[in-house]
Amino acid sequence: MYQKLLLVPFLLTSALASPHDASSHQKFHQLNERAAFPIPASKGSQTFKEPYYVKGTYDGGMKTFGRGVKCTGQKEGGDKDAVFIVADGGILRNAIIGADQIEGVHCE
Repeated sequence: MYQKLLLVPFLLTSALASPHDASSHQKFHQLNERAAFPIPASKGSQTFKEPYYVKGTYDGGMKTFGRGVKCTGQKEGGDKDAVFIVADGGILRNAIIGADQIEGVHCE
């Protein structure tokens, strides 16, 4: 009886680890890349030398914001590298985060 109980988790693990069609993974990403996501047109750009601290409401006016630096990939930079730091209760709206930054928006 106990041997049968031990067999069930083994069979479930085998079923979950069974090979699948790799094209399903590619199809998922192709569909995701084709999905319509409205990227608004920028109405200018602004580069900050240090993080911009948002305490209340900040309306970026549909501008593109950055820090004037090259992205470091997956390295975490922390608050010092953020474009915006939004305080608890703060609101950031109508801001496009540009490519010239390491960390986009941090929330407290």
